[in-house]
Amino acid sequence: MHRLLQDTGYAWRAAKKRPAISVLIVITFALGIGANSAIFSMVYHVMFAPLPYSDGDRLVRLQQHQPIAERMDFGSSVQSFFDYRRLATGLDSLVEYHSMQFTLLGDGMPKRVQTGVVSWNFFNMLGIKPLLGRDFVDGEDEPGAEPLILLSYRYWQQYFGGRENVVGISLEMNNAVHTVIGVLPPMPAYPDDNDIYISAASCPFRSSEGMINNRSPGMLTLFGKLKENGDLERVSREVNTIAGQLQAQYPDDYRTSNGYSANLVSLKSEMIGDSANTFLLLLIISGLVVLISSANVANLNLARASSRSQELAIREAIGASPGRIAQQLLTESILYALAGGLVGLLLAYPSLALLSDFASRYTPLASEVKMDAMVLIFSLVVSVVAGVISGSAAAFSRRNINNALKEGGDKVTASITGQKWRSVLLIIQLALSFVILTVSTLVTVSLYKLSNQDTGFNTESVLAINLDLNFTNYTNGQQVRDFARNLLREVSALPASEQVSVSASFPLASNVLGPSNFETQRQNLNQDDVRPRARVVAVSHQFHSLLGIALLEGRYFNESDDENNPGVVVINRSLAEQFFAGVSPLGEKLSIDGGQNWLQIVGVVADVRATGLDQTEGATFYVSFMQFPSGQVRLLVKSQGSPYQLQHPITKIVGQLDPQQAIASVQSMSDIKEDWLTTPTLIASLLGLFGLLSLLITLSGIFGVVSYNIGQRLREIGIRIAVGATPKSIMGLILKQSISVIAIGIGTGLAIMSLLGSHLQGVLYQTNVFSPFVYLTSLVVLVLAALMAVTTPTLKATKLDPSSALRNE
Repeated sequence: MHRLLQDTGYAWRAAKKRPAISVLIVITFALGIGANSAIFSMVYHVMFAPLPYSDGDRLVRLQQHQPIAERMDFGSSVQSFFDYRRLATGLDSLVEYHSMQFTLLGDGMPKRVQTGVVSWNFFNMLGIKPLLGRDFVDGEDEPGAEPLILLSYRYWQQYFGGRENVVGISLEMNNAVHTVIGVLPPMPAYPDDNDIYISAASCPFRSSEGMINNRSPGMLTLFGKLKENGDLERVSREVNTIAGQLQAQYPDDYRTSNGYSANLVSLKSEMIGDSANTFLLLLIISGLVVLISSANVANLNLARASSRSQELAIREAIGASPGRIAQQLLTESILYALAGGLVGLLLAYPSLALLSDFASRYTPLASEVKMDAMVLIFSLVVSVVAGVISGSAAAFSRRNINNALKEGGDKVTASITGQKWRSVLLIIQLALSFVILTVSTLVTVSLYKLSNQDTGFNTESVLAINLDLNFTNYTNGQQVRDFARNLLREVSALPASEQVSVSASFPLASNVLGPSNFETQRQNLNQDDVRPRARVVAVSHQFHSLLGIALLEGRYFNESDDENNPGVVVINRSLAEQFFAGVSPLGEKLSIDGGQNWLQIVGVVADVRATGLDQTEGATFYVSFMQFPSGQVRLLVKSQGSPYQLQHPITKIVGQLDPQQAIASVQSMSDIKEDWLTTPTLIASLLGLFGLLSLLITLSGIFGVVSYNIGQRLREIGIRIAVGATPKSIMGLILKQSISVIAIGIGTGLAIMSLLGSHLQGVLYQTNVFSPFVYLTSLVVLVLAALMAVTTPTLKATKLDPSSALRNE
């Protein structure tokens, strides 16, 4: 401890003697360690930290599959839930969950609320206790139980101002008065970002007799908890065995022709989702920035040690061992790194909110991103390791005591070994910078291609309004039709409105439905044959023309395609090519109810990017909204000028048509498209920032090393100029050595990318991970920047006065 205190005091005095270089070292460390700590905080809390639930490692989700029918991970029926809960002996508990939107009345205007519907012990299983009030208790999810509400923390703060007397108030929903019994604490928005929670008994769909007695695939998601010391694989096999028993016992509900299986997956893997590759990439890149920073500081330390060679030689000559001197130099380097790490944490802390927002687009665990003890420990470890790495070259370099004592400490000529070390460190910086620049350029090109992807539809001046109807006021199709017709008529009359349509969904909407079974008349399928699947969307007339979806054959829907006329359907190009290859599909018929009713194909339209800008649509057909009315009403309006100018008048119209109808959301189609691009844009921005940071650190290293080398060769350069060397020859001499280092560094970076590049394909969109254009761009940028860093001190050297150089030496 005495030695450590002694070395710390000595390091502090040495730092004060050279404040400029000391500040530079601390800043270099701060940039690298700060970026690494911020990214680690996000990655650790999403991927490695324990779930914020009681016994989170035992929590699982039950999945059901019909692989032959291409139905994977579908919802459970109520009866299936009862069976698995009763028969799965490896589970401590099994609970149900689904989420729906309902209209909440009371406490102001009607509000559309996202509602989680759960078993009574759902939160008990997760170990979540309400902040205020109480949780559901046994029996409150049984038919006939009192309607009760638990408020989410966010909704409580947003709409009730966080007031504590909210417990006990009454709110009307689904034509029933519900009592608020509690407020939940902040928690991950999983499985959905719900506003409120109710028990299964309070959901009119879940508690209906038809739903309870139905065994076909349903609406429920099932979560469970393994028994203590339970094995996930063993219990998963047990669950699949139960699935086989159900299939044998109820062959009409679990068709053998579709296949049927079940399994368990850990809740942790479910909540991480597809984020792992992206997060690990960011962590690796930020780690490379730390290595670049360490290599840069290592060069600075070598320069400092070289200028202090006489001092170190004297200490060694009077009895200090090489190990003691190495300890001193390492202590200095580690202290610099710790100071840089502390500054880096201060820089990283404000970025956590931005990183949490970024992570929320991948996983609900984003709410757990914070600066805690684990992040502090990680930053400490990284700082110490970076200090050791950056100080080792100087600490363990060989020193010639005799030569050092003969020469002045500030006039010592750089040793060949020191020059080699500095060149190696520069090569490392250049190689890693090339890797980071190439990765960030690949992601940027990928983003460009994604943002310029032809979506197949027009987003300009289109307003999208979510009007999921309050089903308690719209109990049949005719009521939905009447509301839709009145809405279309009133909105069409607005001066700024050009075209108006209603639909059950639209491209890039959050409620884009999955595929449904259908069959074409020409297939002539038997009852037990597996039906093909395609996405189906109910839309009114003007939908396709409003969005600019191209008509390839036939016609769009028109106003006469209603309940009083024969059923019609419009298909997309993919469905036409898959099922009507070589023939015109117009006049052909398909059915969505097992052949009981047939719809005539009247048109073929182009494919659109419906489920995401990075995904092709696949087979899709459109039915007339007036023939297949849906309570999920989406109003689309093409406006003259800004689409948001229609928001207020449309809100007024909806209120006049139905005072109890809430508007769930209002957004322009352009903004919806931009939202889809937010995540890849953020990834590209983060990687671009790392690329810029690594480039600046590397260039400062090149500039420093070249300047130092020139300073060590002033006498040689002065003599060369005195005997007739031209500025051009002097520059050539210095550039020759620098260019060889740059070439080796970039060549090493190319080798690293050739080994690791294939692992990047998962985060790229339509971009070749070995694109010659991208690699050439990175190479040109790095070479030009490096040459600029080399040329500046070199030009200064060519203007050297030989008499001054010789006199100073």
